[in-house]
Amino acid sequence: MKSDSGKFSTKKLAQAALVAALSFVGYMIGIPVSATGTEIHLGNAVVVLGAFLLGGPLGGLSGAVGLSLADLLKGFATSAPKTFFLKLIIGLVAGFVSDKLMHIKERDAKEQLKVALVSSAVALGVNTILDPVTGYFYKMYILGIPQDVATIWSKISSVATLVNSVVCVIVVTFVWPLLYKGLKRAGLLAW
Repeated sequence: MKSDSGKFSTKKLAQAALVAALSFVGYMIGIPVSATGTEIHLGNAVVVLGAFLLGGPLGGLSGAVGLSLADLLKGFATSAPKTFFLKLIIGLVAGFVSDKLMHIKERDAKEQLKVALVSSAVALGVNTILDPVTGYFYKMYILGIPQDVATIWSKISSVATLVNSVVCVIVVTFVWPLLYKGLKRAGLLAW
């Protein structure tokens, strides 16, 4: 959380806290699709936006904290560790693709749309695969749920995760260019 000059960045810390809070809210107002805790929500979109703004590690960590807290408060405490891991992965992948592969910091406002689309699609695509697979093994080996039940829950989760990912990619693609433009104009970009 140091700025380029090596000093502690209060701006970056505040933005990380805001990403955590917004990812929490994005999940808390989600639409439940099963008793397993699977929901259609915008928390993942906030994690991706946070990764663009703060970089993958801090954006992912911020989103992971917010979404894990949401799990705890919604009564899904056993899912919180898995949520933390998966949301951190979303942030790391989104940050890597946007920053290291597509050089988001060097793009003008017009090119931000392409970066947002590709980076969010890759990150949320990875989540679409990892969420049901991780959930299956987590439920069986950590929570001790029978294999046939874990299989059913993973199938439900895979469909919901796919729908959630598509919605979040659309949201990120349209929100990031506006957010980038506004933050840049206000001098609030952390980079």
